[in-house]
Amino acid sequence: MRWLAFTFLLLYLSANILAQSTATIPTDPARIANGKKLYQDECSRCHLFGEQKIGPSLASITDKRTTGWLLGFIQNSQIIIQSGNDPYALHLFKQYNHMIMPEFQHLSESERLDILAFIEDVSIMKNYSYTEDSVNYYDEDIISMAENRVAQKDAEETDYYANPSIEPIPNDLETIQVGESLFNEQCQTCHELDKRKTGPALASVTDRLPLNWLLDFINSPKEMMESGDDYANFLVTHYPLVMPDFKFLTKEDKMAILAYIRYEAGAPTHVAGANANAIIDPHQDTTSQKVAEEDRPKPSKEESTFYPVFYVVGLILMVGLVVVLIVIVWKTFTLDIKRKQDDKLE
Repeated sequence: MRWLAFTFLLLYLSANILAQSTATIPTDPARIANGKKLYQDECSRCHLFGEQKIGPSLASITDKRTTGWLLGFIQNSQIIIQSGNDPYALHLFKQYNHMIMPEFQHLSESERLDILAFIEDVSIMKNYSYTEDSVNYYDEDIISMAENRVAQKDAEETDYYANPSIEPIPNDLETIQVGESLFNEQCQTCHELDKRKTGPALASVTDRLPLNWLLDFINSPKEMMESGDDYANFLVTHYPLVMPDFKFLTKEDKMAILAYIRYEAGAPTHVAGANANAIIDPHQDTTSQKVAEEDRPKPSKEESTFYPVFYVVGLILMVGLVVVLIVIVWKTFTLDIKRKQDDKLE
């Protein structure tokens, strides 16, 4: 009967994974209210909307990653990061000084969905028209292609995570002020830092995505979609109004806009948010002070070693389970053949 127990376990794990990938974020007010309480209890210490704290801003995050991914990341981010198969998760981990997000194994899937429901609700501008603004940018061919290509990657597609730019985003007073003017002129119609409008909230975007990706996307979102960039295509399935090209902006203009976004969303140094040391107050004519690498918060030795061991043990158990199932199937098959042979001899 052991093989039955293993089979049921495998079926349970498969069903659990499938449930996570197909789960939908609730819209029921009671679920949203529960999500607010859970967010305040579990998340608010490290996350805000519209600005960074210890971790990135969560404004409109439900439109930037799949629901299944978010559920898994909340439950145990280190399993995803240490798998080595998720460049985005690894990029986040590096950008936020290798700070380890706590596990939330005690939260059920329903509770995690409630948190996402609250985040989604608070990210939406209540009196904003999502059907009229920028309707001229609607492109059915691009939308159709995006839905078919999401999460796919071609060999010729640029891998922004493999070759990230090491060029720093400016942090001087003059550049931030230029970026503020450009943001108000070119971006604010469709974007806010803490709310979804025609496009997603932009707080923390300078840390969530590689610089080269951001520069190319600002330059021409449509060209990136047509080239097959998986994340660009994912975005357009959630925001079916294609962002116009900004090829008339120089690289310096784009960098200034990003500098302003980074300043506005930046965590103060005493909070120890990612890259907080690079943030300055544009209303004061001062220079930023770098925080020494050794002064940045780092995970303890116990935290650093626990998760790799946990992952390896889990991997060994999974491999062992697969081997056991193969043996069970093989033995069942050979016994069946032997039984048929014995029947023939009789």
